[in-house]
Amino acid sequence: MPSNSAAWLMGEKVHTLEVKSAPYTLPGDNAILIKNSAMAINPADWAMQALVVWPLKYPSVIGADIAGEVVELAAGLYQEDYLRLEHPTADHSPNGKTILIWGGSSSVGSNAIQLAVASGYEVVTTASSKNFDEATVVDDINSALEGKQFAGVFDAINTDGAIDKCVDIASRRQGKSFVTTVRSPPKKLPSGVSSKLIFSYSIYDNEISKLLYADYLPKALAEGRFVAAPDALVVGKGLENVQSGIDMISGMSAKKLVHLLMAPSTGAHIIARTLRDLGVAVVFGIVGIPVVEIAEEAIDLGIKFVGFRNEQAAGYAASMYGYLTGKPGVCLVVGGPGLLHAIPGISNSSVNAFPLLLLAGSSEAHLASKGAFQELDAVSFLTPHTKSAYRPAALDAISDAIHNAYRSAYYGRPGPSFVDLPANIIQGVESSSSTRGLAGLVPSPPKSSAEETALFRVAQLLKAAKSPLIVIGKGAAYTRASESIRSLVTQSQIPFLPTPMGKGIIPDSHPLNTASARSTALREADIVLLLGARLNWILHFGAPPKWNPSAKFIQIDISADELGKNAADPALAIHGDIATVIPQLQVHLSTWSYNPESSPYTSRLLAAKEKNLATAAKKAADPGLPMTHSSALSAIERTLHSISPPDDGRIAQTQWIFHAPFSPSPILAYVSTPVPMPPWA
Repeated sequence: MPSNSAAWLMGEKVHTLEVKSAPYTLPGDNAILIKNSAMAINPADWAMQALVVWPLKYPSVIGADIAGEVVELAAGLYQEDYLRLEHPTADHSPNGKTILIWGGSSSVGSNAIQLAVASGYEVVTTASSKNFDEATVVDDINSALEGKQFAGVFDAINTDGAIDKCVDIASRRQGKSFVTTVRSPPKKLPSGVSSKLIFSYSIYDNEISKLLYADYLPKALAEGRFVAAPDALVVGKGLENVQSGIDMISGMSAKKLVHLLMAPSTGAHIIARTLRDLGVAVVFGIVGIPVVEIAEEAIDLGIKFVGFRNEQAAGYAASMYGYLTGKPGVCLVVGGPGLLHAIPGISNSSVNAFPLLLLAGSSEAHLASKGAFQELDAVSFLTPHTKSAYRPAALDAISDAIHNAYRSAYYGRPGPSFVDLPANIIQGVESSSSTRGLAGLVPSPPKSSAEETALFRVAQLLKAAKSPLIVIGKGAAYTRASESIRSLVTQSQIPFLPTPMGKGIIPDSHPLNTASARSTALREADIVLLLGARLNWILHFGAPPKWNPSAKFIQIDISADELGKNAADPALAIHGDIATVIPQLQVHLSTWSYNPESSPYTSRLLAAKEKNLATAAKKAADPGLPMTHSSALSAIERTLHSISPPDDGRIAQTQWIFHAPFSPSPILAYVSTPVPMPPWA
């Protein structure tokens, strides 16, 4: 059986905890056993030791806020007998009710505020170095609550006198009021006021536990709608130093004191933990000296490692994984030649705006310029080709470097970021004085909207257009804007053209799809709305003779650098998130819609469609041998559709390219359905 130790409180008000052996208790029914890596210092720990607010049997082990690894298996806001608040949701709307949360800067208060807001409540809170023990606080809060529908009080700290003030405030509200408190309420309460003590474990076996920890918090944390607050402050390490952390807690505000209990970590473990804490689930790459330890630590933490035979393929896979998931894909390679082989993935990520985090090992930092194993100044080499490139100088800097590189790849125009990891950093062991921070999830990138004057100008141009066209690009697919774009096309009735990477946002079977009349659409369009599409070679740079010489291009793009390129007019461009801007544009378009039935432009598009599709069908039906690519693709299509009909949406995108006789440009016809995620996603 494993050994176990604890910091024991040996007697009533004994100041210094003693580290001694402790029993290794196997979990009972409906319980788990956790190997502790860190503990949060709770004000209750100090109160139990210094004030004896709760009877204990000595010697005793205090402390309940822990984090670690499950090794064996076996909230006062929402419960019916407490405040009974409405439940939190992702799309909450104000319900017109107000709750008072006393001690909003505390850990309990910070979480209570976020949950209450997510449940639709307005929050009035106290938060200061003294948590508002000034004489006027009761009157000030009552003034703030005047005329509001009162939902109750949550006392998150219950410092001396706090519960009395909370009860006083509740007694001045109309009707019955309830006060939830983290310490015992007064024995005598005013008429109309009720109060009850809440324990941290009060919800573990009722419906609120599932509501919060299974249904709401995991997704809210992943999407950045709920954050760990207040900021963590690591105050020490090891059981023998727990007492110093407890001594600091009295009077502490707006910080969560954390004491690390785990053994000193290696650089490889810190790297893997940082990736795990960022939410990384998969790493692609090839292992070798010195990065093999990183891969092993990552696997131990539950991260899947997908190995390749060449770094080029690993880089491509990681960048495409980033595009499909909308978060940076991670690629791990060795230094020197391994890094050089990964350059195509960097280029692919940069050119296509795919989020990618490349991690590469390197020779020991102190051997620079001495001809070390696979020595390469990778940061200087990759800085011009990435959004950011870092080399942490010490173990303390690892988490921040990876965290910053991940965010850089993720925010703004997605692209590649790089972290160089010297062997001495990977293999190093942190010292007892290390001040390594705690990495966490990077919230989803902020969504930028458009200026109303720009939207009005664009709407007027579209309304006046004789031959409008919407071009749907890869950026629209990446930002998951399919619903808003489908709504725009349905409302406006403007014909659309998907680029190869923009396919699937709207079904190819849509009657306004001009893919099979592409040349005609480009040649005749006068006002072109570009949704996340670049005027590069795929769109012939927006130039004649492919395009109408007088065409005006309206760009909506997340990348400011892309606005105004080639034939585009920067004065008509909108810098913003497509999924956010499109609904704004629809407001300005109001009930207007293009009338395709009475337009010569639409008639010519339909005629070109019929002609080109007939030509394509004739080629596909050619029975001659050897089979042409048209007839081969037709046979493949029929077979795939017999296995899984297109309406089921289970077949990956296929692309047909048919060259019409004597035509300098290809006629494109596509069959596309949503692309399923790979099994390791």
